[in-house]
Amino acid sequence: MHQAGTALGKARVFGAEDGEAAFGPASDVFFTIPRGRSAEVVAAIELRPGLQAPLAADAPVGKLRLTLDGKLVALRDLYPLAAVPEGGIFRRAWDGVAAWLD
Repeated sequence: MHQAGTALGKARVFGAEDGEAAFGPASDVFFTIPRGRSAEVVAAIELRPGLQAPLAADAPVGKLRLTLDGKLVALRDLYPLAAVPEGGIFRRAWDGVAAWLD
């Protein structure tokens, strides 16, 4: 259903050079469900609040939960698709103020 290296979305990362990072599963996500019910699978993404740079590409930033009829069929960690470097001093200062106000 979801391929490794494919972005499922982007998240705000405080103090990051670009200000945000794409995330997705580290490996392909497979699961078994009854035939013809794939459209009924519900995907929920839960990200850690207040992500802070730097982030390593192998550090989990959240979870992907796939459910069918309210029952969990797959649970996978989500990772940045690439390492997220820290931004310059002005970016970190600006994001520090934004995080404080948030």
